[in-house]
Parts: sequence; C-alpha cells; structure tokens
Amino acid sequence: MSMKTLLANVPKCIATFMVNNYCLLTITTTTTTTTTVLMAWDTPTRVRYKTKVQDGYSEHQAARLLGVPNSTARGWLQKGDRVQKPPGRPAKLPDSTVLAIIQWFTGHYDRRILSPKQIKKEFNLNVSRNTILKALAHFGYYYHVPDYVSDYLEQEVNGKGLIAFNLPFILAISLLWHELLLGTTTNQSFILFHMKEKAKDSHSRSMQSKSFKGH
Repeated sequence: MSMKTLLANVPKCIATFMVNNYCLLTITTTTTTTTTVLMAWDTPTRVRYKTKVQDGYSEHQAARLLGVPNSTARGWLQKGDRVQKPPGRPAKLPDSTVLAIIQWFTGHYDRRILSPKQIKKEFNLNVSRNTILKALAHFGYYYHVPDYVSDYLEQEVNGKGLIAFNLPFILAISLLWHELLLGTTTNQSFILFHMKEKAKDSHSRSMQSKSFKGH
C-alpha cells in the first residue's frame, strides 16, 4: 500500500515505511483548523526494540534479543522518536508541500502530464527542477519514459501533450507521473541521460539536413 493511499484512508495513524535503511514513521495529527503531517525518523533496530517493549517484553529482554546494550536501549526510550530532526540535510520542499502536490494531480490526467516547471508555477515554488523530482521520488513518484515516441506524439496531436518544450524534448519525454513502490532504485539519471541523447540526435539530424554555401 502506498503512503498516499494510507494517508487518505487512515487520517489518524502511525505507519512505518523503510526508506534508505531508516524507518519512516508518518504521524498525522488533525486539529479543528489544520492537518499537520510530521515525519519521525528512526533506525530499524530502534523500531524493533520499541515494538518489543510495547508488545510486553521487558526492556532487558528486548535489548538481549536484539543484541543491544541495556544502557543504549534505555536511552532510545528516553529520547523518543526523532521527529524534529530527520537525518541528513533539511529538505528544501517540506513533506506537507509534496503531499499537497501529489493530492493535487492524483486523479487528474491533465495535471499529471504537467512538467516540473509548471508545477513550480502552480505552487509558487522557488526550487530547482531536480529538487521537485527528488522530493516526489521520495514518495515513490518518477518520470515515465514512453516505450514508443509515437504514443507521446499522438497525445501532442490530441492537445494533451506538453507544448512548452522544443521539439527535441517533446520527442524525448512524456510527463506522466507513475507511482512506484518505495525503496525502488530511481531511474532519474537514466532518464536525464536519455533526454540529452535524444536532443543531441535531433539537433544533429537537423544540422545535416541544412545546406551551407561557401564564401
């Protein structure tokens, strides 16, 4: 089950996901006016230890089963979940903004085919294209490259394609977001390389078709 589906179906919950060897705890709290989504990060061992204690094991038994010193395990319980400071550099796009973007284009085909540039304009974001790609990839959303370029050109003829890009990029990409399982390897590098190679090939063909007169 995806994070999006879980958040939609269970408004008040604590769900656990594995992301880059960390357990991502999604804590959703609802007030009378606003809904706040907090991201709590913990390592798998800490989560297993706390789960065993909640299931009825004593602190000593849980630590012994996991091979963790008692003093270290007690410190985990005292500190609680690391809600305020996830590991690594703080994200440029808050999780609440990314979830709003996902909710905005879910179920709307005309929005799912929009480019990162158009998403930036819609949400008034001051971030780069790659930042948007990485933020959405964190929630399992990636660019989808069509198997056949003709599929995308057919969408273009029907008025459903992207017109803002020049021809090489129109030939190279389809801006339809697809949801994949969390933890899968991102293919963004391959897609960017694929786009550049397509652009080079198109430019080379256009140059070869031109005739130049010597002076």
